[in-house]
Amino acid sequence: MLRDSILLTVEEVLLAFGNIATIASRQGLLLTIDRSVFPQQLLLLAAADLAVGIGPAFSTFLILQASNDFGPPRAHLRLPQLPTSPDDIRLGRFAEVWSALSVGLLLITTIIIGLISRQWWIGLLSMLGIFAFLEALFKRRAQNFISNFVVGLALLTMLVLLIEFFKPVIVVLALLTGLLIIIDNARELRTS
Repeated sequence: MLRDSILLTVEEVLLAFGNIATIASRQGLLLTIDRSVFPQQLLLLAAADLAVGIGPAFSTFLILQASNDFGPPRAHLRLPQLPTSPDDIRLGRFAEVWSALSVGLLLITTIIIGLISRQWWIGLLSMLGIFAFLEALFKRRAQNFISNFVVGLALLTMLVLLIEFFKPVIVVLALLTGLLIIIDNARELRTS
């Protein structure tokens, strides 16, 4: 039944248009379609496909294939590669210079901080933070770096406060636990 409907569609196309070039139907039959009446034939095939319940995509593909028109060659690309901008080229050159110098600078500044400073760990942490920030800038992840840095500082602050106020925190937690147990036992007494 479906094949008869499709063949009727093919016959309608052949009857409607006289001069014609070649296209394959869904069932493998070779048909001919004229390029000069391409839009009308496309509409006729789409209407016939909708009447049969298949949809116009297949006949559209066949007509485009017959006319050697497959659409734009880059249409299937979701993230096409674009030419590198001059700003990116300059940043790339600066990143190359930084990558060549950074390890040597890191070693030299570590030695200088160790020799000059009595509290060397503050200078070392500052230097490592600066180097990490510059690396994040070159990888275009500065926003993530800053947000992670802020979260790390918040956790460090919480740890310092917990250590500084250890006894009061333990007392408050014990009181809250006792209160929770009393409330739970009171509910149990009420229901029984």
